[in-house]
Amino acid sequence: MTTTDPDEEPRILELSSHHFFIASLFVPQTAATPERPHPLIKGFIAASARLL
Repeated sequence: MTTTDPDEEPRILELSSHHFFIASLFVPQTAATPERPHPLIKGFIAASARLL
């Protein structure tokens, strides 16, 4: 899956065949706090925990 911005520039890339692979051109942690983690960060932690 690839997501683009209004100018049709790619901004997010996900490989669905991989357990957790995502590339982005934004910085989700800048909008996150310990009380309200960004969904992308939360998803990464959840995927990592399933591998343990």
